[in-house]
Parts: sequence; C-alpha cells; structure tokens
Amino acid sequence: MTSTELLLANQLCFPVYAASRLIVREYQPFLDRLGITYPHYLGLLVLWETDVIPINEITKKWILNTNTVTPS
Repeated sequence: MTSTELLLANQLCFPVYAASRLIVREYQPFLDRLGITYPHYLGLLVLWETDVIPINEITKKWILNTNTVTPS
C-alpha cells in the first residue's frame, strides 16, 4: 500500500462516515424534543413495524451483532 492510498481524501470510509454524521445531525432537533437518541429512534421505528420482536431480529434489521445492543 502506498502512502497516498492512506490519505484521508482517498478513503471511501470517511465520506460515508461524514454523511452518516450529517444525517444524524439533521434528526437531532426532532430527537431532542422527544428526549431520545438516534439509536432509540431506530428502535422505535422497528417496534412501530411490529409490536413484539426479539432483540436478535432488531439487530438483524440494524445490521449489528446481538451483543452490541442492550436494553436501556
């Protein structure tokens, strides 16, 4: 790997990360009014689709490992 390949401007992951942060920032005023976080919002979206769903199904929808999600 060359040093230019390691430049931030040449990394696909950075613009994806930046876009994600910008999207969440747009949601923030709405979420603040509700007193919830973005992950809480995602959880509510899944629960609005179905009233009862196992945590492992939620994590599949979120594309996460089950051990990364804990109830709050």
